[in-house]
Amino acid sequence: MDTRYLKNVLFYILTALLSVLLIYYVCYHLFGGFETNIETMEANVVTQQDMLTLDGYIFRQETLLYAQSPGDVNYLFSDGEKVGAQVSLADVLNGSSSAKNSMIEIEKKIALLQSSNLGANLKVSDTAAIDRQITELYYVLRNGLANGETEYVLRKKDELLVLLNKRRIIVQAVSGYDKQIAALKEEKERLQETLADVSETLYAPVSGYFYSTVDGYEEIFTPEVLQ
Repeated sequence: MDTRYLKNVLFYILTALLSVLLIYYVCYHLFGGFETNIETMEANVVTQQDMLTLDGYIFRQETLLYAQSPGDVNYLFSDGEKVGAQVSLADVLNGSSSAKNSMIEIEKKIALLQSSNLGANLKVSDTAAIDRQITELYYVLRNGLANGETEYVLRKKDELLVLLNKRRIIVQAVSGYDKQIAALKEEKERLQETLADVSETLYAPVSGYFYSTVDGYEEIFTPEVLQ
C-alpha cells in the first residue's frame, strides 16, 4: 500500500474541512454583525426635589422722610428706582385729589411705552433675539411663581410686557407707540389741572434706592447691628 498517497489524500481532506470551517466562521461574524442582540428593559423617570426653607433678613442703611404737612402724596419715582441726592421724590398735595392715582398710572404707562419703542440695539429683523429674551423671562417668571416669589414676579411683569410690545413692532403689527404716548401725555396734562396745589416737596438727602413703603425695621436691621 502506498502510504504517501494516503497521507496526501488525508491532507487534502483536512485542508478542505478547515477551509469550509473558515468560510463559515467569516460568514457568521460578517452577517451576525448586522443583528442587534441588545436586551432592553422598562425604566421609570423620577424627578426629586429637595427644598430648604429659611428666614432671611436684609440689613441696609435706610433714611426715613417725614412730611410736615398733611395731604395725599404724589410719588415721583417707582419702588426700587435709583435716585440721586437732592432729587425731588414726592409732592404732598394740599387736600385729597381723586385724579392723583390716575396720574400715577398714566406716568407708569408712558414710561412702559417709551421703553417699548425699539432702541439702537434692536433691528426690525431681530425676531429670534426678542423671542429668546421672551422665552428666558417666561421661565424666570414661571420658576418665581413656583417658588412663591410673587412680589418678584410682579416687579418683572412690566419687563415681559415691554418685550412683547417690542415684538409687535418687529413683526410689524404696529409701527411704534409714539401716538399712544402723546395721547397719554395730553391726558396727564388735563389731570394736572384738576390736582390740588402742592404744599410740600420731599427731597432725597442722599443717593440711594427709593421705596414708598415702610415695614418698621428701618431702625432695627441696620448695618451697625451686624457688628
